[in-house]
Amino acid sequence: MNHFNGTIPKEIGLLANLQTLMFGTNGFNGSIPNEIENMKSLRNLSLDNNDLIGPIPASFRNLTNLFVLYLFETYIYEHIPKEIGKLRMLNELILQLSGSIPVEIGNISSLRMLDLSDNNLSGELPASIGNLSNIYQIFLYGNSISRHIPRGIRNLRNLWNLQLLSNQFFGNIPKEIGNLRELKILRLSTTKLSGIIPTKIGKLSNLEILDLNTNNFYGQLRASIGNLAKLNKLIVLQNQLSGFFPSTMNNLTSSKNLQLASNSFTRQLPKQICDGGLLEFFSAGSIPLVLGKAPRLHVLDLSLNHLTGNIPEELGSLKLFKLMLSENQLSGEIPQITGMLADLEYLNLAIAPQLAEMKRLETLNLSHNNLSGLIQSEFDEMKSLTMVDISFKQFEDLIPNSKAFREASFEAFRNNKGLCGNATSLPLCSHGKRGNKVNILIILVSVFNSLFFLSIL
Repeated sequence: MNHFNGTIPKEIGLLANLQTLMFGTNGFNGSIPNEIENMKSLRNLSLDNNDLIGPIPASFRNLTNLFVLYLFETYIYEHIPKEIGKLRMLNELILQLSGSIPVEIGNISSLRMLDLSDNNLSGELPASIGNLSNIYQIFLYGNSISRHIPRGIRNLRNLWNLQLLSNQFFGNIPKEIGNLRELKILRLSTTKLSGIIPTKIGKLSNLEILDLNTNNFYGQLRASIGNLAKLNKLIVLQNQLSGFFPSTMNNLTSSKNLQLASNSFTRQLPKQICDGGLLEFFSAGSIPLVLGKAPRLHVLDLSLNHLTGNIPEELGSLKLFKLMLSENQLSGEIPQITGMLADLEYLNLAIAPQLAEMKRLETLNLSHNNLSGLIQSEFDEMKSLTMVDISFKQFEDLIPNSKAFREASFEAFRNNKGLCGNATSLPLCSHGKRGNKVNILIILVSVFNSLFFLSIL
């Protein structure tokens, strides 16, 4: 990496035989000189991560030998020029521009990788995208591309990575998606797609990641999903899916990440899905007892599901790092198993004396639940705690004397009626030191906001 700055000199056009020009990650400013059209031997051109401005010169169309073009992280916010279709030799194209995707992009039949992600692109995805029969990867996420996913994608038989998430697509997933037999990664989350998840997805036998979260899909998961034997990440949370889990999900023993929450499934998870022993992350609308057979499970998120009843003791056999059970209607005493989760670093549920045994616990959220129990003075000894939240309760009396409680903000204690202690945002207690135990009544309150979300890669 160099640190060149200033403008790109016009004289660069004299380098008629140069094949590679890598000016990425410098401090160049000004516009791209038109004289670049004279560099007809160029095969690799990288101008990314500079302070360039102005339009892309129309003369770019003369660089017909270009193999790689990187033009992103600049201040060029022009539309993608239709002349881009003249670059018939391109294999890799990364642009960060605006406007719509020109139909002419379908003329670059040699393209192997197209990355137009995180732009200001709008309009529709042109049907000509189906002409890119040699393409391996398409990244169009983080735009405002709308309308339907074109059926022409059936021609992209070499495609193994398709990421269209965070756009404005609507309608169904086209059944032609089943033609993409090489597909390993399919991300269609956070769009406006709806309808039934097509049975044809079951033909994607090489699929490893299927991410359909935060859409409007409804109906049951199809039995054909059991054909995805290589699937290690299935994310369908925040849809309107319902009904039973198909028994064919027992075939998904390679799964490491299952996120099924915020739907209306009405049956327990198939029992054999944990038999592969690879499951590391799970979220759903119920507490499957079969999770006790998932020795690698590290993250369990069952929050925001209106769960009722007790926490099953089967969870005690897990080696969890994160456990999230908040914003449910769980009741009764928290079982002793919580004290067995010795590796836990993040806990979001409600209070229990066993929590004090979690010596590695760093984050503790005690808000928004309907559990009852005792808070122990042993919390004073939890040196690993760095963040606490006990807001929106009816807690009273002295807070634990640990650094995390002492340095917590007012927001962490708000909407309680009698908390006091050695914290900058609380009054001092007037009744002296507490005893070994403080009884606490936890009262259910209406939940309007989610306090914690887990970000997934």
